[in-house]
Order: sequence, then structure tokens, then C-alpha cells
Amino acid sequence: MKQYTNWTIVVLTIILIPLLCIGSINFYIDPLWNFDHNNRYNSIQIAFDERQQKTGHLKFNQHPYQTLIMGSSRITYINQADFAGYNAYNYAVNNMLLSEYHDYADFARQQNGQDFDYIIIGLDFFAANENVQYLNKFEPPAYYTDMVKAIGYRYKTLLSLDVLEYSRKNYELSTKNIKQNFTYDRNNVKRLNHISNEEKQILIDNNLDWYGNQVYTQYKYGPVKETFQQLRSDHPDTRFIVFTTPVSAPLYMLMMEKGLYPEYARWLSDCVEVFGEVYNFMNLNSITCDLDNYYDASHFYPEIGTMIAQRVTGQNTDNLPADFGILINRDNLTEHLREIAQEYQEATE
Repeated sequence: MKQYTNWTIVVLTIILIPLLCIGSINFYIDPLWNFDHNNRYNSIQIAFDERQQKTGHLKFNQHPYQTLIMGSSRITYINQADFAGYNAYNYAVNNMLLSEYHDYADFARQQNGQDFDYIIIGLDFFAANENVQYLNKFEPPAYYTDMVKAIGYRYKTLLSLDVLEYSRKNYELSTKNIKQNFTYDRNNVKRLNHISNEEKQILIDNNLDWYGNQVYTQYKYGPVKETFQQLRSDHPDTRFIVFTTPVSAPLYMLMMEKGLYPEYARWLSDCVEVFGEVYNFMNLNSITCDLDNYYDASHFYPEIGTMIAQRVTGQNTDNLPADFGILINRDNLTEHLREIAQEYQEATE
């Protein structure tokens, strides 16, 4: 009997020690952002599934925020701290779809424990294309919100070998000089390294090819107005600050060349109708016409995100070009759209 007991102890020890090691490493590095500790070995974090990571982060690292930021990967590069005085959380994720806003905003409010004073939304014209949902497949919001709400979720993930692999990568990024163009820190701030003009041109060409052959082909204008009307109804005590995202001039011109000005005008008109006013950064201006401000044709560098935050929150600084971020409302919308059309015509003459 004693021999059997000793054998059982040995077997359990053999099983438990590796599990304990895996769990300890995953807890210490915490690549899923389920805990709230910082150390030198988890200072750099890979963004492998922002929907899962940020949803878990909101669930398990709760404290009241005044402001919720939402949008696509373009908005992930805006530092939430740049919205000075707004106490903001950046819940933007890669390619956020129109259909996702309602559920993620509702989940964020639940975790916040109170209504947000502000919801800041970065609008992408490409997301107004209803067909874009078929180009990138994502699990619905309920998949992630239900996942993190499940009993014992964050502790179960500690034993995952897949999570262990991300822990290893994060450890190496934090301790070795490994090139990684975009990463997060432990404060939900996303970094984007500058690249050479040669690398950038390759990315721009790939972007233009993808948008030209996929996104801007068979463009089907989606339920923009209905989506945001519902969002406003769901958050009646919240003030919305809305802006369009500044794509680079080549991508903007491609949109116009594809004959999508009517959809672009409708998009701005619908947003003004719902929100009353919108800051429009998506035109030809001193920022979008300078490719030094871009990583590729679609994504601007974080310092441009700082300018956007300054503009929409009224932080007047000397580095803000006057033509970057035009506030449009019902009074000047028609004139603004006329100027946009004329601007394009002049640029192509």
C-alpha cells in the first residue's frame, strides 16, 4: 500500500511540476492581459488577438474610465493618454466592423460599472462597405465576451501551451534586440516603429492593390446611420466625439478614382446627421499628402494620432496644421463636400 502511495505521489509530481512551470511563466509574462502586473520580462507584448486581449483586460483590470475609444487598427496607434483629461480606455481592435460597435460598447460599459462621459469613435470609410465583413473573418463579440466571463477563464489559460508560446515571444522581445514593428506595452499603448522608404513603398503598393481589387470593388454601402443611431440610443447620457481616419493621399485618391465620391459624401452626411458634427481628417491635407507620416497607405504613425487627439479635444498646439481635421456640421457640410469634389478635380488636372 505504501509503495502504491509513493508511486501515486511520484506520478502526480511528474504531472504537476510541468503544469506549475507553464502556469507560472504564463502568469508572469501574461500575454493575454488577464492580470495587472508589470516587470522587465513582460514590458513588450505582441498583439495577436486584440479582441481577446482587450476584452480580458477590461474584464480583469477594472477601474472607472470617463471615456471609451473605439475604432479599427488605425485607432489602436493613438495613445489613450493623448486624450488629456479624459481618462480614456482604447478599445480599438483590428478591422472593427460596424456590427461590432454595439456589443463591445455595451460590454465595456458593464465592466466600467457606469456610463461613459464620452465615447470617441474613429470612423473608417472602408468599414462602411458591407462586403468588408467577408474579407476578414472574425468571431462575433459574444464569442470573446462570453469567453472572458466563463468561470475560471483566466486561470485556465495559464495552462495553455499556445499562451506559453506567446509568453516565450514576449520574453524574447523584452530581453533581446529582436525587430518587431508593432507591439504593446502594459499600459495598452501600441508602438509602431518607423521603417525605410523602400519598405514603406512595398507596403503601400500592397495596400493599394488590396483596396483596389477587394475593398473598393463591388462596394456596398452598409447601415452606417442605423448602426450609430442605435449606439447613440443605447448611450443617451454619453457625449460622442467622432472623427474620420486620415488615410494617405494615394489611398484617398484611389477611392475617388474608383468613383466612390457619392458613397464618401453619403458617409459624411450620415455621420453628421447622427452625431451633429464630425472632424474630417480624410481629405487631401498637409498630413495625408506627406508619406513620412505613414507606415503604409492606411496606417499613420502614433505621432499623427497625437495630433488627432489634440484636435478633437481642443488642445491647440503649434504643431497642428490648420487644414488637418476640419470640423463639419449641418451648417457647412454642403460647402465642405463641394470643396472636396473641387479639390479632387484640381489634383487630377
